[in-house]
Amino acid sequence: PAPDVLAAMLAFAEEAAPLALAMRAGGLAMSNKGPDLGQALTEADLAVSRLMHARFGPDLIEEETAEDLGQAAARALLARDAWTFVGDPIDGTRPFA
Repeated sequence: PAPDVLAAMLAFAEEAAPLALAMRAGGLAMSNKGPDLGQALTEADLAVSRLMHARFGPDLIEEETAEDLGQAAARALLARDAWTFVGDPIDGTRPFA
């Protein structure tokens, strides 16, 4: 990746990590996004998701909102000749919480 892309990714990680850890230290309530018990969701997921959208906006496909984006739009993003960021705010929510 180009230096500006790497810098954006690093800046996001440096902002997201302390945010998620501070929320974890305060205790996290967990809910489920759907009927599958493996679909855990916490406020930390949502906070990091909001930060991802703020930093990468229209160049982002993100786990918590991918269904809202839709397959056709996701395919179009991935087909562009530009960077598309794909992320999961908190990978392994249940163990994290």
